[in-house]
Order: sequence, then structure tokens, then C-alpha cells
Amino acid sequence: MKTLGDARDHYWLMKGMSRARGVDLGAALTEGRLSHDDYAGMVQACRSCSKPGACKKLLNLREALEVSPGYCVNRERMDDLAG
Repeated sequence: MKTLGDARDHYWLMKGMSRARGVDLGAALTEGRLSHDDYAGMVQACRSCSKPGACKKLLNLREALEVSPGYCVNRERMDDLAG
């Protein structure tokens, strides 16, 4: 069984990725485009990512991203919310 990453670290990585993608997760929750369970599921999925170091590095180098990186476990959801 794979060990999950620290929840707090991955919460902030997910928030950073959403910001870089131009996704306002708070607004998505308020507008009903994202449920609280979906939000929690995204954090949980992020915790299973095998490349959090690459994500941190990317987010430190780039303020904005047109697409989520291919390794992002929340890529499809971020793309949906960004679109």
C-alpha cells in the first residue's frame, strides 16, 4: 500500500496549482461547480501524487499555467474548472 503525502502540504500544492491555472476553488464551491466532497477528494488524490517535488518546483518557477502538468492527478478536474 502506498503511503500518502502530508495532507497539509498537498492542500497547499493543490491550492497553488489551482491559482496557477486561474481556478478559484472558493468560487467553484459557492457556484456549485465543485462540492465539498469533490474538494476533499482532490486533496486526497493529490496526496497520492508521485511527483510533489516537481509540482513545487514548477509552481515556484511559473506563476501561471495554461494546462496542468501531465503528472497532476487532478489535471482533468482542474482543466474542467478552468474551462
